[in-house]
Amino acid sequence: RNSRTARPELMALALTFGIFTLLRGGMLTVWGFNTHSVPTALSGHSIMIGPVTVPLIRVAAAAFAVLIAGGLFFFLFRTRYGLAIRATAENRQNAALMGVNIRRLSANVYGLYAGITAMSGVLMGGIYSVNPEIGLRYTLFAFFVAVLAGLGSLGGALVAALLLGVIEAFVATYGGASYSHLAIFATLFLVLLISPRGILRRGL
Repeated sequence: RNSRTARPELMALALTFGIFTLLRGGMLTVWGFNTHSVPTALSGHSIMIGPVTVPLIRVAAAAFAVLIAGGLFFFLFRTRYGLAIRATAENRQNAALMGVNIRRLSANVYGLYAGITAMSGVLMGGIYSVNPEIGLRYTLFAFFVAVLAGLGSLGGALVAALLLGVIEAFVATYGGASYSHLAIFATLFLVLLISPRGILRRGL
C-alpha cells in the first residue's frame, strides 16, 4: 500500500506524460508531421486598442488568462477547499490528520489542472499553428516558469510567466526566434544565482 501512495504526484506526472505520448503518436498517425491551423469563430477578427490592432482571439486568450489566474487566487486563498489544497501541498500527513481526504483532493486537483490545460490548448491552437511537437515546447516553458517561480509560490509563477513571456517575445521579434530559448536560459540562470528560492524568494 505504501508503495502505491508514497509519491502520488510522481504517478500523476508519469500518467500525464504517458497520455501526452499516446496523443502525440495518434496525431502523427492521423495527420502526420504537417503543421495545421485551428479555425475558430474569432479567427480573422480584430479590434483596435489605441493605435494597435489586436486579433480578437488574442484578446480572448488574455481575458481567459486573467480570469483563470484571479479565480485560482480566490479559490486557493479564500475558500476552505483551497486551504485544504495548500495544507496538503505543505504536509500531506498533517493534512490527512486534520481530516482532509488526500486521495479525493489529489484527484480533483489533477482534474482541475487538466481542464485548464485543455482550455488553454484550444485557445493556443486558434492563435498558433499546431503540430505534434508543440507540446514539448510549452512543457519546457512551463518547467522554466515553475523553477523560476520557486516551488509552491503561486504569485511567483504569475510573475515568472509574464517575465519569460515578455523576454521570449522581445528576443524573437528583435533578435530572432532561435535566440529566445537562450535568453530564457540566461534569465533563469541569473535569477536563480541571485535568489535560489525563486523570483519572489518565496519558494520552497
